[in-house]
Amino acid sequence: MHCGVTVALCASPAVAAFNMMAINMSPTAWVVALSEAARKVTTYVLTRPGREVLFTVITQAEKYKAKVFIDTFIQRLGDAVAAGMYEILGFLIPMGPSTIAICALPVCFVWVLSALSLGWQHNVRVQEIGANANN
Repeated sequence: MHCGVTVALCASPAVAAFNMMAINMSPTAWVVALSEAARKVTTYVLTRPGREVLFTVITQAEKYKAKVFIDTFIQRLGDAVAAGMYEILGFLIPMGPSTIAICALPVCFVWVLSALSLGWQHNVRVQEIGANANN
């Protein structure tokens, strides 16, 4: 089955949104564990390969510069921001993890929009490369 790079990139934010809603409805250890399992499976089966496909339309030099920057700076910054936001929201919204989970839904929405944009840009570049190859 071929689902395309855009679907692969949108899978993680969609699963994250579903997970946040599930945690909001039932903030138990089992729901958190199942949510984490779903996140990991989605990341390794769909999103990571989809991300790698994005690098097929750029040069090797651009690929390695971008990957080093993403793997070292962007991912660590994302982890730090997520932890900081959880602490800040926990302080500002003393209702617990289930309410904080719902507060994360706008982030999932922006993430989906970013994934759609990246998928669209990748498809445009693939078409450009194909048109240039046929000329």
